[in-house]
Amino acid sequence: MIDVTLANFESEVIAASAQVPVLVDFWAPWCGPCRTLGPLLEKLEAAYQGRFKLVKIDSDQQQQLAAAFGIRSIPTCVLLIDGQPVDGFTGALPESQLLLGAQVDGLGRFVLRRAVGLGQVLVEEGSACSRSRATTICASIACAT
Repeated sequence: MIDVTLANFESEVIAASAQVPVLVDFWAPWCGPCRTLGPLLEKLEAAYQGRFKLVKIDSDQQQQLAAAFGIRSIPTCVLLIDGQPVDGFTGALPESQLLLGAQVDGLGRFVLRRAVGLGQVLVEEGSACSRSRATTICASIACAT
């Protein structure tokens, strides 16, 4: 698990997601559900032995990143592959639901299966993290650096 800031976002998230899926966990220290979900995500990362990378973004300290992704509530997780948001969920999911949704696809990559019902999926048409906005998100972050 890596703490991400605006300074290392490009290398730790965008560039890294070209090599391995990156699961971004938007959280805050005062958020009870975030403190529950965090250890479950770390356990999942260990269980998948490098098939995905977990990064955490403190939405209070990194408001520009949270705004670029349209984060309105926490915890929110976004899965990026090749710099593109491809899946995600909002809310602290129980461990059983996380384990059911987390799988390895035909290419050996970590994926979340939306069909399992992972809360409010962020890749639906018109959402803040849809593919059509990925370029805008990355551009707004890059412009700020």
